[in-house]
Order: sequence, then structure tokens, then C-alpha cells
Amino acid sequence: MMRTFVLVLLCGTIASASFADEASREQMQGLDEQVQEIKSDVLSIAAELSLLEERLLFPSETQVGVFVSLADLEKDGAFQLDSVQI
Repeated sequence: MMRTFVLVLLCGTIASASFADEASREQMQGLDEQVQEIKSDVLSIAAELSLLEERLLFPSETQVGVFVSLADLEKDGAFQLDSVQI
């Protein structure tokens, strides 16, 4: 009777160890999937942040075009434009 009890106890221990190992693998796989999702989210947020930073630094509605003409002064040859600072 005692041998049967020990045998049943050993079988139960082995089965529980196998179940724990399988549960551990499932947890690791779940964690890997979560890490991949987080990495994807971080990359998406970084791309969006970069776009927002570019829009903040270089807004399209604040760009200005300036045209300078010196046609009348060039006839004299007395003045030649070197640079313009705005």
C-alpha cells in the first residue's frame, strides 16, 4: 500500500512539473508577443513624434518667398548686390 502511494505521489509530481513547464512556455510566448507589440507601438510613436517635430520646426504656413530685383541699378554699374539678409 505504501509503495502504491509513493508511486502515485511521484507520478503526480512529474505531471505537475510537466504542467508547470508548459505553463511557463506559454507565459514566455505571451510575453514575447507583448514585447513585439510594445516595440511596434514605440516605433510608430517615434515616427509620429518625428513628423510632429518637423512640422513644429518648419511649419509650411510661415514660409515666405522674397524676390529682389536690381535691373535699374545694374545699368549704371555702380552697384552690385552681394547678399541679402532678412
